[in-house]
Amino acid sequence: MKKEIIITIIIIITIIIANYITQKYTSKCMDEISAKLEFIKQEAESKNKSSEELTKQANEIYDDWKKKDEILSFYLEHTELEKINTQLRKTRAYFEADVQDQCVPEIENGIYLLEHLKAKQSFSLRNIF
Repeated sequence: MKKEIIITIIIIITIIIANYITQKYTSKCMDEISAKLEFIKQEAESKNKSSEELTKQANEIYDDWKKKDEILSFYLEHTELEKINTQLRKTRAYFEADVQDQCVPEIENGIYLLEHLKAKQSFSLRNIF
């Protein structure tokens, strides 16, 4: 009886620690990508940079996202990650097509999806029930 209780406690503690680590990593990743998207949105709105420079920045953001996506896909829903992936690809395509006016709503949608996933994965009573 004692062994089962000890094993159960160890498993529960391991789950809580793993949840904490993955939640922190998810939050950090989403904040980094959101900050980069906010920056590129401001650059697109100010129209100070050329389309090539913005395309380069969008490609860097997408490449950074792909690196993070490889790790996040181990424990997050793939449909949510695919939505973000699609949104970042749309943003990149609009910059490549030199349609900066349509980029801003796509960037806003991408930021919303990142924040939504971050909130969805956070540990709160709303997410438990």
